[in-house]
Amino acid sequence: MFWDGSDTPSPCGDRFSEDAGENDVDDYVCHKDGNCERFRIHYDYLDPHRRNMRSGEWRDAQGKLLYGVYYEYEIDSFRNWTHRQVWVWSTDLGERKLYEIDSRKITYWQK
Repeated sequence: MFWDGSDTPSPCGDRFSEDAGENDVDDYVCHKDGNCERFRIHYDYLDPHRRNMRSGEWRDAQGKLLYGVYYEYEIDSFRNWTHRQVWVWSTDLGERKLYEIDSRKITYWQK
């Protein structure tokens, strides 16, 4: 691990991420005293190409859920979404709340 111990705060923050495999990412937040907190983010996708996320969950080092985002889709015959709902969860909210509703119309050209 490397972090700048200077007194000048970094404009990007003192954090980094690394792939933990199986759709998991470990996110580290480091402090001036040299201690770092680890969070694990798990992503779930609708397809193996990772085009449409089904959910993302942020957990602390003990595995406690801190934040979550969940997607519900209507998918067309070409496997593209035409309507989706985005739900969020946090410890502050205590339950899933609807955050956003998106719709799109896709025109496919005939070959």
